Amino acid sequence: MTTSQILAVYNEQWATLAQTIMACRLKPGKKAVHALRTSSRRISAIIEKVHEDHPRTLSLNHSTEQALRQLKKLRKLAGAIRDLDMHRKLLKSLQQERKPHSNESSLTAEPDSDIAALSGWLKDRRRDAAAELQHALKKQELKLEDRLEELQKAIELHPGQTTSPLTTARRWFARASTSHKPLNAENLHDLRKRTKTARYLAELEPTSQSARSFVRDLQRMHDAIGDWHDWQMLAIEVNKALGKEHTTLSRQIMEQRERAFQTALKEASQESHALRQATRTITVESATTVARRKPVQSDHSHQAQSARRA
Repeated sequence: MTTSQILAVYNEQWATLAQTIMACRLKPGKKAVHALRTSSRRISAIIEKVHEDHPRTLSLNHSTEQALRQLKKLRKLAGAIRDLDMHRKLLKSLQQERKPHSNESSLTAEPDSDIAALSGWLKDRRRDAAAELQHALKKQELKLEDRLEELQKAIELHPGQTTSPLTTARRWFARASTSHKPLNAENLHDLRKRTKTARYLAELEPTSQSARSFVRDLQRMHDAIGDWHDWQMLAIEVNKALGKEHTTLSRQIMEQRERAFQTALKEASQESHALRQATRTITVESATTVARRKPVQSDHSHQAQSARRA
């Protein structure tokens, strides 16, 4: 991938990020918040790749650190809103699953009142989180713009050819997945977080069938782990909001959490193994191809060798 290609992708993602920041400043709705999170992840992935390609460049080091820190902060604030939206959606799904029949109204009165109370609590928290994001965007927007401009200029100063986004993404995934074995409840969510950057980087090669396959497999794993983590966080929130740990609602959430965990563990184990095997195979094939290539010697080289033998 050439520097001009990297710059083209960088500028495209920068423009998208600017649009999503403007949208969230006006009204941080679900779509706008989602777009802010994804666009910030994509440009962060590009920045991390550039930094890895040029690790000894001081101008890049300083700008990279500052930009990534600001992007992470905004992404964390947007993530809090996304989580609250998702938790309200999960509550709604629980309520729909057990709509009271005529002979069950007394059994469902407690869970329904708990759901209403928790949903209201989440709604209030969502309003506060949205206001906090809007304040942060207003305060950080110009600073972030300056950092991204600094990075753009630093990238322009380093022409040349680098590895493709997919090659880098595979390396990042292999590095993260290897350090998370065996998978369990303590490291499953961290695996998802650490391999998300690899997925977003690979998405920058939309015309590559290999990249699309890599992204699809990672997406499947991330969705399963994300579903479990949402139930896990909702189980914590129900206790905070209602002040009681053994309600019918909390038991139902914990049952859902356990089912989601088993699914996530199975999906993550299978996909991690398959992706590591695929990456290992590609690495071996690439090394074999390079080894088989014999350098073609020029006449000048032959003459130099003959002179040395003489």
